[in-house]
Amino acid sequence: MSHDLLVHGRLAPHELDGLKERWTERVEHHGVELRFHPDFNPAFHGGYLPAMLVLRGGGLPGVDELVARRLHVGFDLYLEWFESMEDAGEGLEEVPPEVATVIRSSSFCAVFTLSVEDSAGCALGAFFAAVRLARLAHGVIVDPVEEVFWNPDQALQAAGSFFSATFPLRRCQRPDRPFDGW
Repeated sequence: MSHDLLVHGRLAPHELDGLKERWTERVEHHGVELRFHPDFNPAFHGGYLPAMLVLRGGGLPGVDELVARRLHVGFDLYLEWFESMEDAGEGLEEVPPEVATVIRSSSFCAVFTLSVEDSAGCALGAFFAAVRLARLAHGVIVDPVEEVFWNPDQALQAAGSFFSATFPLRRCQRPDRPFDGW
């Protein structure tokens, strides 16, 4: 089983400079450190993205054993950049107006794939990378399966219920492995 989370947001071309560094800053509310592979370039990426994840605090169900461990994680990430989504009226009729406004003004859509074929750390890495990108780009996170739309703060508040009900980490099949460098 896999689960996609979409991030729609707006970044100007000059904001791509240093995006990787700003993107990996700690997600404050959950004490998460996430570092992407040194070769990662957000302007030209599509596919598997290796990363290092450290959870500094608890608060999420089923991950206490991962706290304070440096984990080698990775997830599928596809970024699509475009000039404008202003014509994206189709399919947005049922979306809250403030979300539709963000989607129409977005300059990119990022698709993060969480998979039970991966480890719990990989799923958490993808989730927190999506939250951080949405925060940087003043964007929204869309769960197309559950038809949920979150701003970054709402996503952090919903993290516990998302992982316990929608995407249970206990179903992840691969064990987490320690980070031992690139």
